[in-house]
Amino acid sequence: MTPVPFSSSTLEERLIAAACMHSRSKHVAIMSPLPPGGGWKRLARRFKKHLVHVPMSSFSDQEIQQLRMVHVLNGGEVRSYAADFIRRV
Repeated sequence: MTPVPFSSSTLEERLIAAACMHSRSKHVAIMSPLPPGGGWKRLARRFKKHLVHVPMSSFSDQEIQQLRMVHVLNGGEVRSYAADFIRRV
């Protein structure tokens, strides 16, 4: 796996950078209470991506809890059986 080509100071920045780096799409969705700030937008532009804000108010509390269970899975082989281990709310 290719490392992020710069030093990210927060977990959020590392997640956004990874999403931008590995996304095949030009757009990357970001769910948050407020729209992304200028720093996050600049980070996305480094990877020639555009952040699309999805307000948290668009989802129920139960849906948000499920979306917070993020699992980074490496490789198709792992994904084939990962669903057996992912917790559901």
